[in-house]
Amino acid sequence: MSAVSTASANKKFHIAKFGGTSVANFETMYKSADIVIANKNVRIVVLSASSSITNLLIKLTETCNDNRRKALLKQIRQHQYTIINCLDNPLSIQPIIARVSHRHIKF
Repeated sequence: MSAVSTASANKKFHIAKFGGTSVANFETMYKSADIVIANKNVRIVVLSASSSITNLLIKLTETCNDNRRKALLKQIRQHQYTIINCLDNPLSIQPIIARVSHRHIKF
């Protein structure tokens, strides 16, 4: 997590940025959320890709093979479902992930 102060000398706030292993799974995301909740100065939270997802996205852009793209998208989707299934109501989010991840991406 990184913190950045505002331009104002009187008031400071923090921007919390999490990515990679700090959002790799449900447990680490929960810990990241605890950090945000514990710091009243955090006003903005920025999330980047979970651990290994960036590499999968790069591979996705490098392939022309439709079967390879489908396999990579499946890996990304499975990673997201693993996290989502730890929520109290995963069924409310799963259709959104399915809709987004099943779209045909043209390169």
